[in-house]
Amino acid sequence: MKKYIIYLFILILTQSLKAQNGEIISKGVLYCKEKTIFILPDSISIFNKNGSLNAKLLKQNEVINIHYFENKIDLKNNKTLKKIYPYYYNDNSKYNSPIPNIIIRAYYPDYGVFVIDANKSNDNKYEVYINGEWKIIKDNNLLYKKWGEFIKDVLIKLPDNISLHSQKNTKSKKIKTQKDLSYRVLEVEGDWIKIECNKNCEYCSYKHKKGWVKWKNGNQLIVYLYYVC
Repeated sequence: MKKYIIYLFILILTQSLKAQNGEIISKGVLYCKEKTIFILPDSISIFNKNGSLNAKLLKQNEVINIHYFENKIDLKNNKTLKKIYPYYYNDNSKYNSPIPNIIIRAYYPDYGVFVIDANKSNDNKYEVYINGEWKIIKDNNLLYKKWGEFIKDVLIKLPDNISLHSQKNTKSKKIKTQKDLSYRVLEVEGDWIKIECNKNCEYCSYKHKKGWVKWKNGNQLIVYLYYVC
């Protein structure tokens, strides 16, 4: 039991920080945030496309309770989810910890992080990707932003094989950076972002302060998204 608790603690800690790679499957995302702090929604009703209720999420004492009104699909062995959200499964295999009972773009309740892939429709509804299926959320207090705007609300970390450049060109001068620094996004131009070392969380020396990097190739994320320092 003690060993399991240690594994679970490590998993929660690592998940709260990053979302590794994965795929972009929607035009935008739904999430809750106040200034620089992510917050949990008070309640969310999730509907099937035929209008029936699929699940309801209620926040009680800063904890989200999820009640399903129908049988859930198998989250543990879902190949599609493993491709889109590999970080859940990577950490699960490392630490032998349970898969969350809801899988969305980012679900870290200990840090108030709740982010859903979404497409906005014309009737105040959102098509959302939850547990490997497209569902519906009606107009609520969640924010909707397209990916190019959303990425400005998160932090970036660079994998070892991704370099920071002086210009929006992989042939331009590489900027040496210290490993494991987090960056905030200053500009977004297509697949490229201009990033700056995050002074609120890091010691940022001049030599690795600012530069350009590709954040995606088509619909494939190639940087790490971090939601808290």
